[in-house]
Amino acid sequence: MTTAYKFLNVKDHHVISEQMFAFVRDHSRLLILDPQFWTDLDVKAVLDHVPALKKLLKRNSLSPQQIAVIIVDPDPDAIIHTDTLEPYVRILWPVKNCEGSRTKFYDIPRSFLRVEPPGKASTNIACYPTVDRDWRFIGEVELTSPIVFDGSTAHAVHCAPRPYAVPVHTDWFRITFTIGFDRNLPISNLVSAWPDSLD
Repeated sequence: MTTAYKFLNVKDHHVISEQMFAFVRDHSRLLILDPQFWTDLDVKAVLDHVPALKKLLKRNSLSPQQIAVIIVDPDPDAIIHTDTLEPYVRILWPVKNCEGSRTKFYDIPRSFLRVEPPGKASTNIACYPTVDRDWRFIGEVELTSPIVFDGSTAHAVHCAPRPYAVPVHTDWFRITFTIGFDRNLPISNLVSAWPDSLD
């Protein structure tokens, strides 16, 4: 099995996280009590409002085809899924409330996955196991900095628990964003094709 993820060293990555959070907070209606899990964003609008990201991508000759924000309410159970059936390596970037959460990876053959089309919870397809069993656990990561990761590897997001005395509030949501590139590029097909850092 190929590597599911690796950390991507980006100096001052928190600046991009802060700018992205400001964009999501001020230029969208995504921070609601029943959030959509996955929302594709307009790439140009994101780059216009997140200049540090635009500069980083330009310096590294990277042209994004997809940018999406992923918002997870810490209360629901973690659901094992893949974002695609075919390998698609993307950048996954922490925005808010990612410390203490874990993304856990599992080995599930494609023959045991079913595709669910976009719907209320997501603007992207998702693939879920057709059989409920204890799938082989292959690793986990705490998203403390950007990673590159293969969305075709089965995974589940385990959020850090919030205090039980505190009611559900958008301040507790785990927020990340993902950046996808041309699927024909080596970096979109192999985690190992990525450098260890972006200048």
